[in-house]
Amino acid sequence: MKVGNRIGTGSGGNTDEGNGAAGVYIDDAPDVVLQENVMSGNDSYGVHISGGAQRAIIFGNKISTNAAGTGDLGNTMAGVHLNGPRAAVLRDNVISGNDTHGVVIYSGADFTKVENNRIGTNDAGNAAVANTGSGIHIYNGPTDSYVAVNIIGGNGSHGISLSGSTTRDNLIIENCIGTNASGTALSNGGSGVHIGGSARDNTVEDNTIANNGGDAVTIISNGSIGNIVWENSTHTNRGLGIDLANDGVTADSGPNFLQNFPTVLTFA
Repeated sequence: MKVGNRIGTGSGGNTDEGNGAAGVYIDDAPDVVLQENVMSGNDSYGVHISGGAQRAIIFGNKISTNAAGTGDLGNTMAGVHLNGPRAAVLRDNVISGNDTHGVVIYSGADFTKVENNRIGTNDAGNAAVANTGSGIHIYNGPTDSYVAVNIIGGNGSHGISLSGSTTRDNLIIENCIGTNASGTALSNGGSGVHIGGSARDNTVEDNTIANNGGDAVTIISNGSIGNIVWENSTHTNRGLGIDLANDGVTADSGPNFLQNFPTVLTFA
């Protein structure tokens, strides 16, 4: 267990004194707990977890911000990079100000839970502290991830991006993407949720997706089929609510069997 450390900052957690590599690097060590640390200013990842480091818990940390969670002390790469470990839990963290993505969930990192974090915002969730890339990037193989009740806003690219043909059966539910719980606009630069690279059978359910620079939900790639998008509140996005093939309202071939809009068969 690592609790209450300043890793990459001065003792007060307010100055960038980053390490030359990752702030914390864990490989093949299961059941590690990282709690209430500041892990910022490092010249690689804030936290890198790989191999057999199963069941890691990352709880209550400030990752790439100052100790108050109000200012940017960016890690050069992603805030949290999960490369293979199963059943990691990320909860109640501020993951903002990183120079690429906030959270990366990569091949083999199945059953990851990302809950109640502020990703791309300050600790209060009412102002942007931008990650340069996507808030959460899930690619090349993770399955059964659970992304719930997070505030994901202010990121330079998409709020959440999924890609890779083996990226499937992930659930994105009850998040605020491009806004906070009070409705304050916290725009992501790209789409709220972007599904491509043949990612399939993922579910986007009951989220508020608003104010984003692209569509609320974009699904590209002919192989991106079986993705369920339902019961979301989408508004004030620069693009469409749901855009298949990223080409506006069309009726040609494309992802999700191109069900751009319903076909009315009967009415009463």
